[in-house]
Amino acid sequence: MACIYIVAESESDTLFYVACAERIKGTAFDFEHYTSRRGTGIHQARRMLHYMLADVRNASAGGPGIFWIAALDNDRAPQHPDGARPPGKLSGIDQRKTNRHLELQAEVTKQNISCPGAIAVPVEMIESWVLQALSPNKALELPPFAEQTGALAITYYKQNRNATPPPQLKDLAKEAMKQSGCANWAEFLIEVASTLDADALAAQSRSFAMFRDALAAWQVA
Repeated sequence: MACIYIVAESESDTLFYVACAERIKGTAFDFEHYTSRRGTGIHQARRMLHYMLADVRNASAGGPGIFWIAALDNDRAPQHPDGARPPGKLSGIDQRKTNRHLELQAEVTKQNISCPGAIAVPVEMIESWVLQALSPNKALELPPFAEQTGALAITYYKQNRNATPPPQLKDLAKEAMKQSGCANWAEFLIEVASTLDADALAAQSRSFAMFRDALAAWQVA
């Protein structure tokens, strides 16, 4: 069976991205998971990607059927493929973030990897793609933060709108999970990815379209 080597922020994220690949390619994959850990940002993701690509190179020496995915939430970093930037003033931390898609691609280029792969950088995080996948025929105006009780969200809404934050991405996604009847977050992510309309989601999200197109190009025996 073909195998995906994947760097993602959590095991549940990995299950989502692998299920997306299986949905788009119409086949099952084994996978090897490398955790970059939530909250550590591009530096840890790039470090784990370096290790993962070394293993990809070794595995691919044994023959075809080896693929890779590099995944990281955008978290309001600038110059995202979707061109989305929250209106108003962001925190200094957010303003100093680099283009995460280009950073991951630069690491892949540096490693000179010939195996097919795909980069996934949802704006602003994986919950965005989940919510858009659940509303394939509706253009959603999604919030930029993880949780309405988060310090960054509270500061942003107070400074820019003099308001209390409304439900943010994780809040909305958790509510959708409750309504789905799934037992836990990992099960919910697999359910969403396994049933999503990839073309409809790609029409809403440039970043997902790039991910879908890269997966579609894989030659799986």
